[in-house]
Amino acid sequence: MKPLHLFAASFLAICSLCLYANNYAPQTSASFVQQEESYTLNFREYGFVLKAPCQMEDVSIKPNDDFLINYGGITEKDNLSKMAAYQLIVTRLPIGYRNLTKTELADKVDVLIRSRMSSMKNIMPVSFGYEGYKGYVGESIHNGMRQKGVIFSMNNYVIALTVISNNNLEEKFNKFTNGFKTVPTHQKIIGQTDNSSNSSQKLSFGYSIAAPCKLKQYQNQDVDYSYSGAVNPNNQDIAIIYKIQVSKLPIAFNNMISSDRIQIKNNLIAYLKSKGSYTECAVNVKKHFAYKTNYNEGGFNAKECLILTDNYIIELIMLSKQKISEKQFTEFISSLRKY
Repeated sequence: MKPLHLFAASFLAICSLCLYANNYAPQTSASFVQQEESYTLNFREYGFVLKAPCQMEDVSIKPNDDFLINYGGITEKDNLSKMAAYQLIVTRLPIGYRNLTKTELADKVDVLIRSRMSSMKNIMPVSFGYEGYKGYVGESIHNGMRQKGVIFSMNNYVIALTVISNNNLEEKFNKFTNGFKTVPTHQKIIGQTDNSSNSSQKLSFGYSIAAPCKLKQYQNQDVDYSYSGAVNPNNQDIAIIYKIQVSKLPIAFNNMISSDRIQIKNNLIAYLKSKGSYTECAVNVKKHFAYKTNYNEGGFNAKECLILTDNYIIELIMLSKQKISEKQFTEFISSLRKY
C-alpha cells in the first residue's frame, strides 16, 4: 500500500476517482445498500462493512495493484469549496509476518503503519473502533486541499480510510470513520463456501457472476477477458481458485456460415475430449451449448464449464488441491447472468 499522501497529490488526482470508476468496472464482491443519502459498502469476506456518504467504486488503475481493495468516491464534485473525496484502501500483511510472535507482530505492524504515514503531520496513535485496533491518524495539505487519514491493522489486513476536503474536514472524517463496522466473515469454515454469502460481481464483458471471493481482471494475451480470485489464497493446500476466461467471437455465431459454426463446435469438443470425459450442464444464459468436465492439472483438482454463446466462448473454472464439491461448482456456474 502506498503512503496516504500519494492518493491526493493534486485536485486532478482527486477528481480522477470518478474517471477511474467509469473506466474500470468494479471487480469485487462488494455490494451497496442506499439508506437516506448514505451507502453501505459490504466487504464481509474481509470482516467489515463501511457506510459512506457517496457511492464508492473500484478506482484501481491496474488489475495487479498491490492492494486487495482500492475504493473511492466524491461528493459535491461540481463545487470545489464543498467537495469531499473519500477513499478506502486494504492490503494484506506480508506473508513473512505469519510466523512472528504476538509481540514481534505488533512491533512489525507498528513500524509498517508509521512508515506509510511518514509524509503526514500531526500524527497521533489511535485505538480505532470499539475493538481498539492499533493505528495512527494524521493530516496533510496538498495543492491547497486538506487531507486526514487513519491507518490501522485488523486481523491480517492493513486498512486506510482517507477524506480530502476544505469544508468541515473533521466532521466528515469522523462520520466516515465511524461508519466502519466489523462483521462476521463469510468463510466460517476453512475450505467451505456458502452460496448465501456469495455476492454478484459485474464483469466487464456484460455478464455477472457470484463468487465467495473478489474476482480481479488481469491481462492474458490468449483470451480477451480474464478474471481470477481465491478463497484462502495464502494457503495453497486448502485454497479454492476461481477463474473465468472469455474469448470474443469475430462475428456473432448465428451470423456465421454453417461450416464455420460446425468448425468452432468441433474445436471446442476436441478441447473437452483432451481433458477427459464431459457432460452437458445447465446454465442460466442463452447459449448454443454448455459442457462440464473434471480433470487434474499440476496437482490441482479442476472443474470446468465451457459455454458457447452467440458472442463469446466462456470458461468457468474452479481449482483446488482439496476436493471440490459438485454443489460448489454448480452454484458458481449457475450464477452466471447477462446484465
